[in-house]
Amino acid sequence: MHLLRALLVAAKGCGMILSASPNAPADPDAGKPAMRHDWHGLAAAAERLLADRFKSDPASVEAGRMTMLEAQNRQLTMRDLASIWRAVVRREPMPELAVSHAATRADLEAAAAAWAKIAKGRPDDQGCADLAALVAALAWHHQPMTPAGTPAIVLLHISNQHTRALAANRPAKPATMPIPTPAPAPQRGTTRPKAAPQQQKGLF
Repeated sequence: MHLLRALLVAAKGCGMILSASPNAPADPDAGKPAMRHDWHGLAAAAERLLADRFKSDPASVEAGRMTMLEAQNRQLTMRDLASIWRAVVRREPMPELAVSHAATRADLEAAAAAWAKIAKGRPDDQGCADLAALVAALAWHHQPMTPAGTPAIVLLHISNQHTRALAANRPAKPATMPIPTPAPAPQRGTTRPKAAPQQQKGLF
């Protein structure tokens, strides 16, 4: 029952927004990241976070800012994240994951805060601002939607996969041959004109 309710909520946009007044219309986009529907952009942002981990973490380990185990865990977390979003954009089954959803969510929230701070310090860098917005949207999609902590994007992806499978198995409508319009009957006292030779050619 919890899973069904979570699937319905995820399919409607990962949560309902309640208005302050019962008579005031609810804004369906209130509080939601603007780039939450940029699926390929979100997948690219996940790949960017993964690449950044492999690029920068070895230097942090060497400098003593983190341990080798911490670096490995950070890389595993981003590898899971990138795998989830590859499945989303490729419409593939959800992969097996090495890290808990809670750990991925906590890592994403920290990454979103860090990129928001970076973007704020670079007001003229649109690329940085876009990446910060995409990371914030990733964190929003990974909010828990079940007691077990399953993220909204995982439930939405499962729902979409189920819908596509049903559509693929739907029987096709039977093909029907078009019915030709009959030629008008010749009037009494007239003869049907003969078709030109080029019109007779090819009739069967």
